Amino acid sequence: MSGSVHVPTGQAAPRVPRRAVRVGGRSARVVATVLRSTLEVLGRRGYAGLRIEDVAEESGVNKTTIYRRWATRTDLVIAALVGLAGPPVAT
Repeated sequence: MSGSVHVPTGQAAPRVPRRAVRVGGRSARVVATVLRSTLEVLGRRGYAGLRIEDVAEESGVNKTTIYRRWATRTDLVIAALVGLAGPPVAT
């Protein structure tokens, strides 16, 4: 019975607390910081000079944190630029 929990007869299994789903929280702060840092590095170095390592250093996260959310440099820049756009304006 490897991996199973033995519960004596007549007793309830121990409750395992569920992780609460957070709206916003650390993940939202990380995304906002990375996107802001992307725009800053992009402004200083241009697209050709933008490196994920530089964005990671600027935002204070590991580059794996960036790659977990955006697979390529292009995806990251697109997300940052889309974030600049406000809601659509009716004409």
